[in-house]
Amino acid sequence: MDVLARLGVQVEDPGARQRLESIGLKADPHTHRVLIPRAMVERALATAPKSVTLHDREGKPTAVVGGDEVHFVPASSALRILDRRTQQVRDPSSADFVEYVKLGHGLPNLSYLSTAFIPKDVPQDIADAWRLYLVAAHSTRPIVSGAFTAWGVPRMGEIMAMFRSGRDDLAARPMAIFTVCPNTPLRWGEDPIANLMDCAEWGSRSRSSRCFSSE
Repeated sequence: MDVLARLGVQVEDPGARQRLESIGLKADPHTHRVLIPRAMVERALATAPKSVTLHDREGKPTAVVGGDEVHFVPASSALRILDRRTQQVRDPSSADFVEYVKLGHGLPNLSYLSTAFIPKDVPQDIADAWRLYLVAAHSTRPIVSGAFTAWGVPRMGEIMAMFRSGRDDLAARPMAIFTVCPNTPLRWGEDPIANLMDCAEWGSRSRSSRCFSSE
């Protein structure tokens, strides 16, 4: 609490700093550090949900995230894969991703899937949405995902909203948790702060450093 109030958090996105200042937080124009007082942190903690229920693609409640619940899911962010046919390490493709999704969907002990790696055979500017689309197209499971670009979250939100009656329904029956990874806990670059704010605007669920369920 003292670190947040006295040292603050470096927010590298000017738009984000302006929005934080608009709700009463103090930002240093030179260091770009935003001071967060104890009272605001305590109020945020008190109003945050203690648990989140993830729903599958069809809108059915599937997994409760919170409390003492334990869930097994595939890891994320593998940069390369080991080809099971040739035993060679190489860049992954969309075909590899579809195989992974189908395999994960068939494993009953996995509570939900992750957008585990980035196919390299598509333009990387759309890779965030492409990974989410491939999971939703080939599995009904909830998803752990996230964006590697500042503009990725709204596009991904639009995809998930197609499986609900709209944005409000998606917020009420979230089908994914989005991971938002800052540079460090006390330094937020343009991409992660944009992701976090976009998740909040979508009424989503997000986790910092570990977003359509906000945690």
